Amino acid sequence: MNLLLNKLLEENPEYNLIQWSGKTSSYHHKWHDTPNPENDNEPALSKVWVLNAQWTNCPIEVEDEVRKIWVNSDLGNDTSIYKTTLQELIYDYPIIAQYIIEQNLDIQEKDLLFIHWWW
Repeated sequence: MNLLLNKLLEENPEYNLIQWSGKTSSYHHKWHDTPNPENDNEPALSKVWVLNAQWTNCPIEVEDEVRKIWVNSDLGNDTSIYKTTLQELIYDYPIIAQYIIEQNLDIQEKDLLFIHWWW
């Protein structure tokens, strides 16, 4: 058994591992009660990149463009995470895209990217 599953069971002795039903939160399972077609199989877990645009070493030019995202998307102080991709940033927010690209990370154009900013 997986070491982390063992730890889960050790820390929660009253917990019994469940058997998954095979149903998912996909559109087809929720609304049609049919098996998922192959093109409706978005993974529930994925790696996400995070750009912390405030209280970090993030350049002020990038933070200024992040402010534009908040204005353009009508986000307020209570919304501190913006979900995007590098592909979207390349077209809409090139300063942020340039900064991310220059960091030489292994980020791909379609990888999920969360921008965190709180004002």
